[in-house]
Amino acid sequence: MKIITTNLEKEEEFTIKKYIISKKNKESAKIFLKALAIFGIWMLLTYLLEGMLLTLQGPDATMNRMLYTFIANIVFGTIIGIYFIHYNLKSYDFSKEEYGFRSIAFTLNSIIIGFLAGLGLYFAQNPPTYDPVIIANGFAQVLVVSIAEIIICWAIVGTISKHITKKKIGKILSVIFAVTISSILFGLYHFAHSPPFNTINMFIMLTIVGVVFTSIYYFIVKDIYGTIVFHNFLGVLGVLNALKQSGNLTAYTTPIVPLFITAGIALLILVLMDYFFIRRENY
Repeated sequence: MKIITTNLEKEEEFTIKKYIISKKNKESAKIFLKALAIFGIWMLLTYLLEGMLLTLQGPDATMNRMLYTFIANIVFGTIIGIYFIHYNLKSYDFSKEEYGFRSIAFTLNSIIIGFLAGLGLYFAQNPPTYDPVIIANGFAQVLVVSIAEIIICWAIVGTISKHITKKKIGKILSVIFAVTISSILFGLYHFAHSPPFNTINMFIMLTIVGVVFTSIYYFIVKDIYGTIVFHNFLGVLGVLNALKQSGNLTAYTTPIVPLFITAGIALLILVLMDYFFIRRENY
């Protein structure tokens, strides 16, 4: 009788464990699919507001540029992106440190390191210009998009990919998986842009850039602000090279105030969203 009871208890315990594992797997799949959906909507908005209209190729397309910048990158890429992270902090077993939101002191150090490393990498790649004003204009222009790219591709997709696979395949393999998927999606996202960014060669190059540079910085330093600054210099190099090839680099020799205002607004929104939806203890 005791043997029968023991066997029943073991079967019941096995069934419960199986149910718990099955529930966790479904939960993990749901979180991952939500992250991919966030990426997909962002990419679609980029295509509708930039790639389809060739917005970045039209020097006079001021309204289209504003709509693309505001809707795709500030509203969705930053505000919705941070709120999605906030939702995961409330609903699932995530910490804000996993997403790259660290202490203020850590973040300030990471920003300095990211700036110096990014600037050094820029200078090391035979850049189109060393003019600090042109570089500053380029930095301001790219910053809005870089914020959205890091939030969507790395903070959301990368962190979730690592989190849901860590217990199943181990820490190292989960990081490799996260690095791979974040970088591939970053390269894939550029198909939603206008030429010359929507080509196979550009996809391959940007995916490699994502693996070798941005992913390494993000998953080692694990700070979202420092990663944005570091990653932004990679975008500056690409944009200034494109401007030089098109003969428009001279237009950036004086400070372009609207670019700095837009970059400031995007950064302010990121900081405010971070403060109100991430750093406060009561999510």
